[in-house]
Amino acid sequence: GESIGKMIVRSVNSLFILQDAKVQDKIRLLYGLGMDKRGVSRLLVRSPSFFSLKTETLETKIGSLRRALSDICEHVDQNALLLKILELRPQVLSRKSEKVTDLLEGLVSYGFAKEEVVQMILKNPSILGYDLRSMEEKLKVLEGNAFQKEQVIAFMASSPKLFDLSVENNFKPTLGFFLGTGWTIEDLCRFPQVLNYSLSKRIRPRHDYIRRKEPNYETAGRYQWIVLSDSDFAKRFGREVEER
Repeated sequence: GESIGKMIVRSVNSLFILQDAKVQDKIRLLYGLGMDKRGVSRLLVRSPSFFSLKTETLETKIGSLRRALSDICEHVDQNALLLKILELRPQVLSRKSEKVTDLLEGLVSYGFAKEEVVQMILKNPSILGYDLRSMEEKLKVLEGNAFQKEQVIAFMASSPKLFDLSVENNFKPTLGFFLGTGWTIEDLCRFPQVLNYSLSKRIRPRHDYIRRKEPNYETAGRYQWIVLSDSDFAKRFGREVEER
């Protein structure tokens, strides 16, 4: 009931979709794939438009995505991966399967192990919607900052949310800030998730404040001052800040 309510709030078309008797065909299709009621409920909330597609169209699109994933699923449950994608990022079905295949082949060709690619998708299914060129651009930024290829792979594989960042607005300047303030590549490979935080709203202001407040506190290679909530940061460093 609660999920249906959220869905209706998110989309004015949802009510009409639910009134379509054929929606039950889509639900049965998902059950047939192995998705449980909780997964179907989440999908209803995330993407009500999914249920407006013809059953035959969904079957075709799901089959195409399954084939695109087949090459990287040598040692994993392909169906479990497929269901995770459908539940968290059903928009991937709108992509041509050739685009998904090119993306996956490109990552493997670069040097990512197939198991790593699977784990990256599980952590961030959104990457299946990206153009290979935009992903390669981030890899080249790392290489241009003296990351070795194995470091590039470890860095991005452990935090694939970094692929969501804009190269010019986020990825490159934030990486440059850390490297310019004493962080080593090894430090960043241990804590790649620090790049996901806002440089202008959190990282730089906190760094500058600590330098003034506690000049002997070494910020390089220490992630705690970044990931602390603003209230905990205020308790630790004596600064009242707005939550970011």
